[in-house]
Amino acid sequence: MGKAFTEIAEGFKDAANHAKGEESGVVEHTPEALNVRAIREKAGMSQERFCKAETIEGIGKHGFVLTPGR
Repeated sequence: MGKAFTEIAEGFKDAANHAKGEESGVVEHTPEALNVRAIREKAGMSQERFCKAETIEGIGKHGFVLTPGR
């Protein structure tokens, strides 16, 4: 099998071991909690407008980074 397959298979094994609470090569990162209200208020947006913001870039211009799906 190719190198890519081997690396992917090893990653799946690490993920499975991590999910079972066993030792693995997984590095887990926990992001800081976000105060979305403060971000929204600094951006000068109502809740409705903030929720309907067209792009992440529109929020980002205020110095914040929002990640979809988080």
